[in-house]
Amino acid sequence: MFVNRIGDLGLLLGIFLFYTIFGSLKYDVINSLVAVVAALKFLFLGLNFAVLDLICILVFFGVAAKSAQLGLHVWLPDAMEGPTPVSALIHAATMVTAGVFLVIRLSPVFEHSSLGLTLLIFFGSLTALVASVIGSFQNDIKKIVAYSTCSQLGYMVLSCGLSLYSLSLFHLFNHGFFKALLFLGAGSVIHAYLDNQDIRRMGAFLNVLPLTYLMILVGSLSLMAVPFFSGFYTKDLIIESAGSYYSPVGLFAAIFSLVAALFTTFYSLKLIYLVFFSKPNGYKILYRYMVESGVDIVLSITILFFLTVFSGYMFKNIFLGYYFDQSAMLVLSPNAVFFTSEYFSGIVKQLPLIFMGLAIVGFFLLSSFASCFTNFNKCFHLIYFFIAKKLSFDLIYNSLIVKLFWFSSYFFYNLLDKVFLSVPGLGLYRFFVEKLSQGILVVVSGFVYHYIFLLSFGFVLWGIIGFMELLDGRLLCFMLVSTGFIIMSEYTNSIITNNYRIKRKSYNSHERDEC
Repeated sequence: MFVNRIGDLGLLLGIFLFYTIFGSLKYDVINSLVAVVAALKFLFLGLNFAVLDLICILVFFGVAAKSAQLGLHVWLPDAMEGPTPVSALIHAATMVTAGVFLVIRLSPVFEHSSLGLTLLIFFGSLTALVASVIGSFQNDIKKIVAYSTCSQLGYMVLSCGLSLYSLSLFHLFNHGFFKALLFLGAGSVIHAYLDNQDIRRMGAFLNVLPLTYLMILVGSLSLMAVPFFSGFYTKDLIIESAGSYYSPVGLFAAIFSLVAALFTTFYSLKLIYLVFFSKPNGYKILYRYMVESGVDIVLSITILFFLTVFSGYMFKNIFLGYYFDQSAMLVLSPNAVFFTSEYFSGIVKQLPLIFMGLAIVGFFLLSSFASCFTNFNKCFHLIYFFIAKKLSFDLIYNSLIVKLFWFSSYFFYNLLDKVFLSVPGLGLYRFFVEKLSQGILVVVSGFVYHYIFLLSFGFVLWGIIGFMELLDGRLLCFMLVSTGFIIMSEYTNSIITNNYRIKRKSYNSHERDEC
């Protein structure tokens, strides 16, 4: 929550600047006027800065927080404490892709800012690499899949930096299917193994969970961009496009994205091998009660299975022939706005497959010579520990930021909160806070029918306000709204109080019966 507040602050400042410069927050207005504003500059410390560059930097703060780019990605592994279906929803196609989608909708703004595109390329490729490296050293099955999400989001941001917004949207679309499949497959394993998530305690699940193995295998093949699976149609194309981007930052992005693809293949094979093929490493009692998941889970992952296999082939002509116009709508490209990957050089097109093959060979060599891997651990245990601890991002932030700003918590808690809320002499402020809190608690009751009542009342009030504004009766409208709010508060308060008394009474009688 706190990390996302940092991104929200930058995004909020960007929204203020949008409204100040463009006079609107609508995509079509902003994107149609961006060419006029492109030459606008402001003076700061004797230097001229482009307004669009500043807007793109501020918007990127929000993108980095929501889509877990390097620096503000630390919340992502800690979000794995929730249930697996929730993780599948969050990581597949909803919250973490919001930042990428914002960049896609604001594509004309970023196209007029070379600094904004450079930021997207740099942080996208760096995030793809770092997340894949950290994921290769994780042992929690859900955290491995979570870091793969972070890595794939890096590919999406990188694609936006290369000005290939429809390709980024296509990867977002395909990623939703195979990532949801991987998460629900991991949830099926956890559910069958009595909520154990450490892959070092698993092994030989192939005979017990054959259907789950098939689902995770297909999701991993798509994640690795094996030909003819959905990830192949987008991830390989992003890497090839970075290799054909004729600039130093393009070369930087191509190298980082290729190495990220290598590590992606490595941790995908590691997950499949340790869970399904290695020797049993858990307790016998856990294996005795393992069964395949129920019909509800199997039906969900089966649907995702078919979408993962066929979505790339079925929808490639829809996404890759379109781009976002000034009204932020997908339209067919009228000229050579997009490109055809057939004109890339042969070696560039083969590099992703070559690196994937190198990762497969390297993994099987490490698996065959386990003693070598053990010796590697002994010699380089500090490096292993450093990467396994998420490159010590949490430790660095805690040491350099949290502890250095101890005075802020001391000031706000000890001087403001304690003085203004605890000292009897300042009772007026305390009384106001208490009454305000009680008034808010009246509305937030926790009962669904109370929320339905408030929602219905709001719709009716909305209609009345619109009607009164048409008659230009603003004073009457204000009086009606105030009276309605008072009636609503009293009615809700009486309902909550009566329900609480009834509930407490039944609870006490139940206690007496038990005694």
